[in-house]
Amino acid sequence: MMIYMPYLIAGLLTVLLFVGLVTIHATRRGLPAGVHRLSSVLVAAAGVFGFAIPYVYDRQIGYL
Repeated sequence: MMIYMPYLIAGLLTVLLFVGLVTIHATRRGLPAGVHRLSSVLVAAAGVFGFAIPYVYDRQIGYL
């Protein structure tokens, strides 16, 4: 299962990059601080779940 580790690390770094880009974009557009946080949290959650769910699913299937 170590083959997934580089993908998980790359996914985490990609999520951090996109969260930063969303925050910068929201700041430049002059959106309220609540929108900054909400959009950053939504992007982070989507990214983490997008990489974590297939990993967990594969681990569970491996037990069968």
